[in-house]
Amino acid sequence: MWGRTQLGILLSLCGLFACQPGATTAELVRPDAPTAKDVVADTVPCRDRGSYAEPLIVDWSSSGRLDLEFAMKRGVAVVAYDCQSLRLLNGCSLPAGYAFAGVTVKEEVIQLANADEISANLPLSGVKLAAGMDARSSLDLALVMVGKRSTALRQADKTMLEGECEGATHYVRAATMGAFAMARGSRGEVKAAADLFGAEVKAGSQAQRSAKTMDGDRASCSQSQPEDTAPPPGCGASLRLELVPIAPKPAQGEKKDAKGNGKTEAAGAEGPVTTGCPAGMTKVGGKCVDGGAELALCDDNDRGACRRLCQRGSSYGCLKLGESLLWRAGKREQGLKQLRRACALGNEDGCARVASQLKYSKDETEQAAGVALAEASCKRGGAASCTQLAYAALTYRPAEEADPEEEAAFHRYAQRACDLGEQALCSARARRLVEKPETEAEGFALYRRACEAGDKYTCQSWGLELRKRNDGPGFVEAFTLGCKHGGLWMCGEAALPKEGLSIQDVERSDEAQRALARRGCFEGDDTYACRVLVQRGKKEDWGKGARHGCHIAWAKDDIAYLCGRAADHAAKRARTLDVERCEDGNTEACHRSATRFYARACEAGEEMACMRLRYRDGVQYRRLVMVKCEDQRYTDEKWCERAKEEGMKVRPKKPPQKRPAPPKPTPKPSG
Repeated sequence: MWGRTQLGILLSLCGLFACQPGATTAELVRPDAPTAKDVVADTVPCRDRGSYAEPLIVDWSSSGRLDLEFAMKRGVAVVAYDCQSLRLLNGCSLPAGYAFAGVTVKEEVIQLANADEISANLPLSGVKLAAGMDARSSLDLALVMVGKRSTALRQADKTMLEGECEGATHYVRAATMGAFAMARGSRGEVKAAADLFGAEVKAGSQAQRSAKTMDGDRASCSQSQPEDTAPPPGCGASLRLELVPIAPKPAQGEKKDAKGNGKTEAAGAEGPVTTGCPAGMTKVGGKCVDGGAELALCDDNDRGACRRLCQRGSSYGCLKLGESLLWRAGKREQGLKQLRRACALGNEDGCARVASQLKYSKDETEQAAGVALAEASCKRGGAASCTQLAYAALTYRPAEEADPEEEAAFHRYAQRACDLGEQALCSARARRLVEKPETEAEGFALYRRACEAGDKYTCQSWGLELRKRNDGPGFVEAFTLGCKHGGLWMCGEAALPKEGLSIQDVERSDEAQRALARRGCFEGDDTYACRVLVQRGKKEDWGKGARHGCHIAWAKDDIAYLCGRAADHAAKRARTLDVERCEDGNTEACHRSATRFYARACEAGEEMACMRLRYRDGVQYRRLVMVKCEDQRYTDEKWCERAKEEGMKVRPKKPPQKRPAPPKPTPKPSG
């Protein structure tokens, strides 16, 4: 008689391994059969937090796979991942989407031979599965890969998350699609994919027979083609995820780059992106293995350590070694040899680097070999190789004047690179499409797709194309998305477009407009956004915006306007506040600030600021006028006229002295 506990164990095993008809109870509860749960508590220390990862998910339950599929249809899927567990956040997403790109069908057999390998490669249930391993057993996986579902979103922070996102650490950038079979095996026994997918077990292996789980049909997968836009029926299981860490919310007042973007580090220390493995591990034969001390040394450009990793079969070690040798004098061929090995080991970046080197060779045979290598890599899903081929076909002539074959080749490769997640190629192709009236709609749809995926530069290009067509609402939408995705230089124009674009149809609140202006002014250091904030902001906004804009402005018109408004605000605060503190300190401090702002605005040419500065501080006004008048680089005579009106003695400016022309060389006598 079965008790409740035994029955619960049986049902959990069936949930993971999809109990096949005819399976006996003894086979299902054998102690060497793989068992798993979605979340397992354990004492194994996690060596990887907040970094890029490529975990296998072949041990995920069918319901978990279904949830992932729905999440990837709603938007970009978000997960909580810590290298020991992987949890999909069903109520959380990022505002973007996925596109499928087929690849040349590839089969891969992976043998996980110890607890560390199982735990690192199967974060869902690896710890539990490893607990049932002995010294002779292994976990064998057969993967048939037919394509990827990728998003063009390349980075995200927590301000972009939508929904219930407590605990979110990563988003799913891509999912490898196909079919898989997983079974218990014997360490050192090499199996083919057909053996793992086959229903029969070899004679004499009854004692070692493994419980097996499968998803997908290997025969159906063999019908897939690189040009397919969807996986074939029976071959659409998710095999491996590419997880990108979500950066924390940018801090207020943090350091910004030249574009005004806050520099925010991703959560945790990110290891080498090319490995996709937990810290201290490297990828060999499709699985993460212990990299030892060589991995850290190779990361520090130790060629000897990279060579040892490469000899072990690490594509990352070969890639790093090849890159370090490539530009050394007399080492180019050795570098290419190592990059070719990285390519052969499955590293598509290595393939792209070799193709790039051969493309610029003077030997036509090498050039043809580079093109062939890039095309093969592109078919396998190498986005960098597709990008190279696209730009090689692009002539940069207008679309109407371009060679039809070259133009078609560019669009073919660019679309594939775009589908593989290269947002720059989405934008490049969209630019070409909008040049022709018959493809304009397709181009703007591609602009929208890449912009919504988080590419702020595509948002800018999209908005500028819409401005040319005097589409005010469309321009506002594009620049608003660009501002949201970190293009802070677009926030001001998203709030109030320049050039008089009509935006009557834009539905948004005044507060939303002010929020855009505030972000552009204070976070992006954009003087136009500060001007918009002064014009449209509330009392508590426009004074701060004027002061901030005055400090960052460099154009005379912006200095004159913003500093003048900042001075007006400070003077007003000084008049209306007796003992109450001012933003810049007490009432006297407000007077000093007003004088300083009036001086800068006057220097930039605002007449009203000069009149008020003369009234408030005549000494400083006369000093400013005299300095400007005597400045030999200043050609405007109005400052000297002001000085004469004030009764100051003006010394005539010295005319600029011309440098004497160099003497002409004396011709040598002939003969």
